[in-house]
Amino acid sequence: MPSLAAALGQELARLFEPLVVAARSRERWPLVLALVGHTADAVDDPGLRTALDDLASLVALGDVDVESWEGIEALLTSSSRAMNALRELERAVSNPALAGRLQRLGPELAEQLTAVYLRRYHARIFRLAALLTLVDPAEVLDARPAVFAGDVRVRAAWMADELHLDSLGPLLRDPWTALRAAYLPNNLATAADAHAAADRLFPHLRAVVSELGLASAVEQRSL
Repeated sequence: MPSLAAALGQELARLFEPLVVAARSRERWPLVLALVGHTADAVDDPGLRTALDDLASLVALGDVDVESWEGIEALLTSSSRAMNALRELERAVSNPALAGRLQRLGPELAEQLTAVYLRRYHARIFRLAALLTLVDPAEVLDARPAVFAGDVRVRAAWMADELHLDSLGPLLRDPWTALRAAYLPNNLATAADAHAAADRLFPHLRAVVSELGLASAVEQRSL
């Protein structure tokens, strides 16, 4: 069984894996940017391209001796620098017109990479977090609209998971109040409120049950 330090190194490698893979081929960076709807031409910006290559070198954590305190410190330092560089990607854009399109590239990409990591490696945690209102899965949200500059599409429509880690504090301090606000609209004063509550709650419950390998069904019956 791997040690806690080794497990930490493995999870960090999984989180950054899409960036490490993208660094091996020029054609792969557009796939990373497509996670947040940006078109392939964005990679042609020299400033952004340099920042992406620098980021790739940071996230390639390499063979670190995670069984030593020095190795663990190096691992945490590298991952922290990588996350900071990821969040500030848009600052590296050279073209002013492109900078307007990419003004939230770093935070959006960090959010989606985290969501991809959770979906792929910790699906049960992802679904439980959604049930606890810490995540809005893309499948229950409307797609982000495409963006056009005149007749030219500069950003495709894209689906996004939304993370609400700022909700963790209120949830821990007063879980009933936080969950009631999310799932019991208007204190279920009317039948319409009950239907709205079911529409919010049951998809998350079914997703959790499905991840546990159990079958479920939803049925509506007239009274």
